[in-house]
Amino acid sequence: MRNITVNVKNTSEVALPKRGTLQSAGYDVIAVSDPKIVGRLNNGFYTSIDYIQYETGLFVAPQQDNYQNLFHLDMRARSSVSKYNLVLANGVGTIDFDYRGQILARFKYIFQPEDLVINSSKILGSVNLDKIYKKGDAIVQLIATEGIEIDFKFVDSLDDTSRGEG
Repeated sequence: MRNITVNVKNTSEVALPKRGTLQSAGYDVIAVSDPKIVGRLNNGFYTSIDYIQYETGLFVAPQQDNYQNLFHLDMRARSSVSKYNLVLANGVGTIDFDYRGQILARFKYIFQPEDLVINSSKILGSVNLDKIYKKGDAIVQLIATEGIEIDFKFVDSLDDTSRGEG
């Protein structure tokens, strides 16, 4: 297995990502903040939720390997997300090689029937706090991925395959 180094800014609240087992592909990231629910409230209920955000306290700098290959980090949902009313907002987050800001994890909230009320012909929702991550929970995982440079070019036609267009 190849190793790369990811430098992590040392802050008072950060925990280094860790694998659950030696065979785990991803490194678990811990929420260092309470969830921040971003949406529109109406009398204590949400008319919409844009996202729920967690701070990780992680500021990283992936390093080139001995072959000078560039790496980025993919942020992926953990399997535990299936226990919650959450889905990672962008499916897979990409932390570019040159990004140095804090890694933030944003989730979309999936309203359940018991979260909803009808009030004056409007459907309003509440967040079931038992069905979202909390501060101190492992919320996402990071996986190092090698960046491969792509040269896009225009051509007049493409070769045929048995697949066709579908």
